[in-house]
Amino acid sequence: MSTLIRTTAGPTANNHAPPANRAPELTQLRNGALQGRALLRILNKIGGLIVLALRRLTYYPGLSLLALAGVILAVGLVTSAAFFSQAVDKVILTRQMAEYTAITNRPPFSARVFTTSSRAVPLTLERSEALGENVAGTMTGEVRLPVNYQGLQIDSGALNLKPGPNSQIQKASNTYNKVNLLYIRDVSDYMEIVEGEALDADGVSTSPMDVWMYTIQAEAMGVQVGEIYEVSSSATGAVIPVRVAGIWKATNPDDAFWLSDPDQALADKFLVRRQDYLAFVEPALEVKVRTATWQIVMDEQAVVPARVRNYAEGFTRAEAIILKYLPDARVTLPSVSLDKFVQRQTALTTLLLGFNVPALGFLLYFLILTSAVIAYWQRRETTVLIRRGMNRLEIFGLTLLEGALLFLVGCPIGLGFGLLLARMMGYSVSFLTFTSRVPLPVSIYGINIPLVFLTLGVVLLAKLWTVGNVDRRNIVAQEREHVRPPTGPFWYRAYLDLILLIPTWYAYQQLTQRGSLSMLIEDRPEDLFRDPLLIVVPALFILSMSLLAMRVFAVTMRVLDWLSGLSPWLSLHLALRQLGRHSHTYIN
Repeated sequence: MSTLIRTTAGPTANNHAPPANRAPELTQLRNGALQGRALLRILNKIGGLIVLALRRLTYYPGLSLLALAGVILAVGLVTSAAFFSQAVDKVILTRQMAEYTAITNRPPFSARVFTTSSRAVPLTLERSEALGENVAGTMTGEVRLPVNYQGLQIDSGALNLKPGPNSQIQKASNTYNKVNLLYIRDVSDYMEIVEGEALDADGVSTSPMDVWMYTIQAEAMGVQVGEIYEVSSSATGAVIPVRVAGIWKATNPDDAFWLSDPDQALADKFLVRRQDYLAFVEPALEVKVRTATWQIVMDEQAVVPARVRNYAEGFTRAEAIILKYLPDARVTLPSVSLDKFVQRQTALTTLLLGFNVPALGFLLYFLILTSAVIAYWQRRETTVLIRRGMNRLEIFGLTLLEGALLFLVGCPIGLGFGLLLARMMGYSVSFLTFTSRVPLPVSIYGINIPLVFLTLGVVLLAKLWTVGNVDRRNIVAQEREHVRPPTGPFWYRAYLDLILLIPTWYAYQQLTQRGSLSMLIEDRPEDLFRDPLLIVVPALFILSMSLLAMRVFAVTMRVLDWLSGLSPWLSLHLALRQLGRHSHTYIN
């Protein structure tokens, strides 16, 4: 009986044991559960830090608003100069491109490529269209601007012209015995039909081929709509019968669509449609296309003034590439106009940089002081957090979260503040002198992202540096240090204010002899940096005088503290004693 029980109990017990092949799966599940718990602990800790950061920010609303104002002011002042510079560049570029268009009758960001048929590159209409796509692709790839319009003009070369067999026109002289057959893409949109049929770009002629004659030539020859002429090639002897389907003139001869003045360039030429050129003209000619001209117009709306130098370099690279597959081509680029703008842009950037460097230095110094003040008033609770178990990494993480929350709110407002400042700067004539004028086209494209992140990084580093100086001492020690600090600031102990008086006096004397900062520029804007010390004269003077005033203030407060003991009035005595004992607060 016992044997039977052991025999039957053995397999039953083994049924509850996991099979050997399931052990790896259970191990993986156990490891996954442990990793999930660790991740949850990390997320829980981060969530707790976020909640604590929000509580600290709301517990000190005044300090939080001060920190937020510092972020807004920093981002606004840093970006306003970039926004203003970009807007001024935009205005200058627009005016310069308008002058370029008025002189050349070409769109500002456009290129023209002219080439003739050769043995190396024999041209046909369809191959010219394919080469036009290559030219447009090269321009887009190198200039980094989208193509707004791609024009094409095909010229058959000079052909013989004579009246048809039933024409009433008499051949007057050799003046009108030569004619060119042209195909111009999209020309129908810029034609005004004086008489006859409109040019249907998709139409196809039956024999004879329809052509459109310019009104100047038609009036000189006395041509009527519907007359038949014969166009022949001297090389092949082939004859193409043509019918004058319409007489036309340019809707606007000054339009940038035309490669040249149509009243002169097209007066002795016939316009034909694409399909007619393929069906009638090319079979009759030995050289199917004598010349081809492409006009590539880039999208001006996508132009960013800060990238004009890159555009100019891109046009130069595109020309070199085009000449590799069209060696006989002549490429016309707006390089001269763009180079002039780049020179003016460099001059403006150099001047703004020279005059704004001291202001940026003051701004960074102000941000450091603001961050230090905020962190100083939070030292007490930071000490409590450290003494209750938080390590320094967690304190740094808490500070980073506070800064991130402030940056998240302050950066968009600061960018708007910077745009407003740049717009207001556009109304200025000189220092604190404003006038009414067309507002500058400020936009967000002028933002200098690295400079913004640098500014925010300085603010954050200042907060972290101040927090890192907090130790585990008790609250009493913190209060004692607050009332009577053991040491003064670095500049006070190193007599930096007195040392700065020497270069300040030297720079002031040099500037007095030269007249003003604008007199430092003789030939080029780079002349401003020949003596960099003169650029920072205003900032150096303000800094040294401020530090010197704080040193004098501390000495004055000590004298008043001593005099307060001689005063018979208790209120005056206590007030002067309080100012004397807390004078360090104004210099730290």
